[in-house]
Amino acid sequence: QEVREILTEKLADIGRPVQVVFKTKKCVNCSARGDARLLTPFCHMEPTLLHPGVIENFHPGENEKYHPAANYVIEHDGRLKKSWYSTFCCGTLRKPRYTCCRRRAGKEGCKKKWACCKADWQTQTGGCQFRHGCCGALVDHGSQGCSTRYQCCLQNVNSTGCKKVCKKCGEDWGTNTESCFRKDHDLIDVSQAGERSHQ
Repeated sequence: QEVREILTEKLADIGRPVQVVFKTKKCVNCSARGDARLLTPFCHMEPTLLHPGVIENFHPGENEKYHPAANYVIEHDGRLKKSWYSTFCCGTLRKPRYTCCRRRAGKEGCKKKWACCKADWQTQTGGCQFRHGCCGALVDHGSQGCSTRYQCCLQNVNSTGCKKVCKKCGEDWGTNTESCFRKDHDLIDVSQAGERSHQ
């Protein structure tokens, strides 16, 4: 009975109810969401840019065809053959001749050809092998590459980082954190956060 009387007195002392308004905001640095008065005191320290990928070697130039031998040879396209009437002839007319140019065996060839691949010197313009246009290394010889770049974004090694992270904890910038760095949050209204995500 005594407890009831005490509670009744205390309840009578309570004034009119007070309305508590919560304003939901979002931190752009750590994605913390809620009323500013109730948010955790921890946020990310400051952003920095880095490359998460490893450095790899590559060839920046396109492949090109070329002839490894710069000189030509002169050969016959045809084969040696005796004419049907050669048995009735005498002297050099009895000797076999090339079907391509009718010259005798031992005579100089009639066609210029690349020494490396024996393709026609006049018509074969591209080449018989492939090499990297940037450094000249052969394509099929397992060359490691003459330039370097980051594997994550394919930018050169002197480029600005492609990923924004926290300088202190290394986590992605804008993700939640529980104990990174004690500082004030950079808050925006939730409606503005939605607009930023669509931009």
